[in-house]
Amino acid sequence: MLKNRLFCAAGISLFISLSASADALPQAGAWAFEVVTDLSKIPKEMRENFPTINFERCIKADEIASPKAFGLQTSAQMGARCSHPTFSLADGNLAYTFECDSSTTLTGEARGNYAARRVNIQLISRPVPVVRGINTVHQKITAKFVGQCKN
Repeated sequence: MLKNRLFCAAGISLFISLSASADALPQAGAWAFEVVTDLSKIPKEMRENFPTINFERCIKADEIASPKAFGLQTSAQMGARCSHPTFSLADGNLAYTFECDSSTTLTGEARGNYAARRVNIQLISRPVPVVRGINTVHQKITAKFVGQCKN
């Protein structure tokens, strides 16, 4: 029982830790993201619409435990259109659901894991309505801490 309490307390106290252990939340700073789509269930004529996307983003300390860090709200366009009805970030795991435009264009969920300097997410999106036979899109999001923010 004491061991469980200590573990829980350690996870909470490591909110912005420099440690790379699984119970340390990701740290604030510059992050490099890569979004790769599983094209195996995407019709060949539509695959060009799903390129691998790479971008860098500065994540502030007050954003770490929110969808603004690793949810769809990382982009300004998606942040304005999408909400995250559920979001959890604890014990090295993260999970969230999302809906865009009041669930009229896109819904889905994500599960992943994190450490202080890396995040891995499996994202499943569902277009509303189904678009040209595509009812789900599977993507892998990886993010790496790359240093302090430049601005």
